[in-house]
Amino acid sequence: MSNPLTRALNLKQASIFKLLVTISALLSWVIALGAASGSMLQNLYTGWQLNRASTLTIYLAPDADTTAVTQLQQSLPALAGVQAVTPLSNQQLQILLAPLLANTTSLPLPTVMELTLTPAANREQLTAHIRQTFPTAEIDDHQALLTQVGHAVRNVQAMAAVLAALMLGLMATVIILTTRTGLASQRATVQMLVQLGASDATLTRNITQQITKRVLVGSAIGAAAAAIMLGLATFASPLLAPHISLITWVALILTPTLLLPTLAAATALLSTRHLLRTLS
Repeated sequence: MSNPLTRALNLKQASIFKLLVTISALLSWVIALGAASGSMLQNLYTGWQLNRASTLTIYLAPDADTTAVTQLQQSLPALAGVQAVTPLSNQQLQILLAPLLANTTSLPLPTVMELTLTPAANREQLTAHIRQTFPTAEIDDHQALLTQVGHAVRNVQAMAAVLAALMLGLMATVIILTTRTGLASQRATVQMLVQLGASDATLTRNITQQITKRVLVGSAIGAAAAAIMLGLATFASPLLAPHISLITWVALILTPTLLLPTLAAATALLSTRHLLRTLS
């Protein structure tokens, strides 16, 4: 180091200071993956909501009367809020069932219709109309399901936020211990520097810079490791790719590299000021 003050007041003598990069990297890795996961989950939910919130799916028994099915299909567009009625072909059903059943060609397939609705649709009225003709019809209202999924997404994101807060609390604790241990081990050096004219502000700035630089290095390493892991996961599972947006990458990289060094600088600044008053 070229700075004489830094050479004199070098926190590397404290054992916990040597681990600061490793600790910062681990915490950064956890926070980065948490931020990316929250973003991906939000993208997944948003895409699914946009695609499915305005649809209603009707499942009729395989032996349903074809005439009654046709009449139902023709009567539905006349109801308020029904934009389109799309029957699914047997080929489409076989594709949907293929991941679940080994052989779908020999099975009797249900009659399935997808209803595209407008916001003005009365879903209860639609359900009642369908059950007048087919009392045993299965009706999937995706809006109700998406409401439950939305609550689940918010709960997961809240848990991720709590985890991030715990990681930040742990980071603050580590910084306080690092500052306390480093200054305690160099009490004589600090007192000598003060006698030579070094002000508390100068000492505080120097110590804060030493700690912040190491935390910044560790945060960058952790964010890079998380980015590599996300890239490998995307390569191994292409289904993830549509749910990874630019915001996901920004959240993964910037969340730990901004939060941890900022927290480290603020914590080191306050801790150093307090400890210098104690040592003086």
